[in-house]
Amino acid sequence: MKKIYLLVALACISFGIYGFVEYKKSLYATVLPLNARGTGAMVPASLFSTWLPTGVLPALNVFVKPADGLTFSATTSVAPNTLNIHFYRWTEQMFLWLLSPVPSNGSYGSCNGFVFNSPEFYDVTATDPVTGLRTLKKHVCSGRIISTMKNGRRFESVDVGEAMSFDVKGTATGANGLPFLFEKETRAIFDVDKAPISQEGHPQVLDENGRRVDVLDVRVSNDRPIFIDINQRIINNPKLIYSKPNLNPETTVHQFATLSGATVSVASIFGVIKIIVPDQGQATGDVLMSKNGSLVYFNSMVNDVYAVFLTMVKTGVLPSNTKFPTTAAELSAIQTYAAAHSYGIIEPNSMAMELKTAWIETTNLPNPADYVIVKGTVPNYVLTSANLWTRSGTKTVNLALVGMHIVGSVAGHPEMIWGTVEHVNNTPNPTYTYTTTGGLTATVLADTNFGAGTPWLFSSATASSFNVSHMNMGGMSGTDITSIFPFAIDGSDTQRTRPFGFGTSALGLTVAQSNAEVISTNADVNARLVGADIRKKYFHVGSTWNISATNFTHVGTNMLSNTTMETYTQGSMNCFSCHTSSAGTNNDPNILSHIYNCNPLP
Repeated sequence: MKKIYLLVALACISFGIYGFVEYKKSLYATVLPLNARGTGAMVPASLFSTWLPTGVLPALNVFVKPADGLTFSATTSVAPNTLNIHFYRWTEQMFLWLLSPVPSNGSYGSCNGFVFNSPEFYDVTATDPVTGLRTLKKHVCSGRIISTMKNGRRFESVDVGEAMSFDVKGTATGANGLPFLFEKETRAIFDVDKAPISQEGHPQVLDENGRRVDVLDVRVSNDRPIFIDINQRIINNPKLIYSKPNLNPETTVHQFATLSGATVSVASIFGVIKIIVPDQGQATGDVLMSKNGSLVYFNSMVNDVYAVFLTMVKTGVLPSNTKFPTTAAELSAIQTYAAAHSYGIIEPNSMAMELKTAWIETTNLPNPADYVIVKGTVPNYVLTSANLWTRSGTKTVNLALVGMHIVGSVAGHPEMIWGTVEHVNNTPNPTYTYTTTGGLTATVLADTNFGAGTPWLFSSATASSFNVSHMNMGGMSGTDITSIFPFAIDGSDTQRTRPFGFGTSALGLTVAQSNAEVISTNADVNARLVGADIRKKYFHVGSTWNISATNFTHVGTNMLSNTTMETYTQGSMNCFSCHTSSAGTNNDPNILSHIYNCNPLP
């Protein structure tokens, strides 16, 4: 098995105007207890051996097979754990597979790198502004290994070239695939839509005669918005123009920049345009920055089963609301179609999968060897002012993985299992409890290593308040970064609100018992990995799913968040709050998945 090494950023790379911070010591890290109830039974050595290829023994950076979604079963408990164990095992095995080095036998192509950037997966591009559709780009075997030296140590990374797309995005989207915000007083959720932009660069509304009019300014008088056109005249009885026909005007806001530099959010309530006051820091158009000064970049991927299944739906081979595959017959149809159209499927029993990943630049990371690192192209920003960064072209940088959502269909679960993983250096935890192997409730005190020393990746050494956004996407282009008053553009301080995503338990678990199941799963997996395996530097935060294909009760760690992707909505939502799975939607992929608006494969 070929060993995969990691790369620290090349010293000669220029990062423009970014104010990167140099750490003097190693970062703080999440350290999980080793005596949680279930430790040793969640992933025993005998089970882990079945995750490896036949005849392969545990070794450094060993290749782990994907979980078999077709034979997935969660009908039996493994004492002292509940049925949840099977879903947590699925997430753990899939994560180990995704970060496994590509086998040298050519089964994934003649690639260097990890499974996630092999031809098993496709990149999902951003939505085309004209067609409203995304495009799937198959990963190619261009992952050459780049080597460099730092402090007398050699590090290497995978150069993914143009095989993967990275961008700065809001940290979450709502049920309609749009950013959303919470209204300040009622905490009601509003989709954040964009008004159409004229050729002159102005947002537009309809006037009282139904004609499109450019908006120069929005003024506020007696808590009512007054729209001003480019001729400095009031636009009477304006109406908002929505980007999608299915948007509800009473739960959709448009945001307009004023000449005074403020942003006004408005919605049409019973046909009258009214101002909506957002809860500060909760709009999910937020942009996240780490404490080393790097923006957080995101990438979405799907596997080959998902890509072929989507193509069958988009070309009319399957009905438009066909659920994600969960049975042998459904998978067989996908394989047959793929063979007839020369679409390769490498691991069919992985079923349909989608991934969302979060990355930061490696500049001044004190411990780059502790991260999975790739070399890729990201947007370049110019520091226009302390409160505005303007997008200008792209740049090539080294990126360190800090977060990953792992989502996939399995037998009996077309809603998919939704798991998430983070790097141990990301974020401090508050106080939490867990059940010990002796059945006692133990308390782990909050991470309070503040006031001296080195910070966490997303929290400073002097942090006193957490999870308040400092900036979001905005400006005239919609892709610029603007600060949120009273902050400048810089990194906010983040705390993990619910360490293992517990909300409620249909199985009657207490928060301590639920936490113990996730903690012991992590402990077992780390015990099975050999030596300095890079996967030990990441931990499974939790997973959620429905009771069944027809019972839409969300279970597992059903208040789950990733601090790099749902930073400012932690504790108030879970995965299914946005990726709607209910009796009304019946697990329709068009609603469940936010990246389903894709062109079919060519």
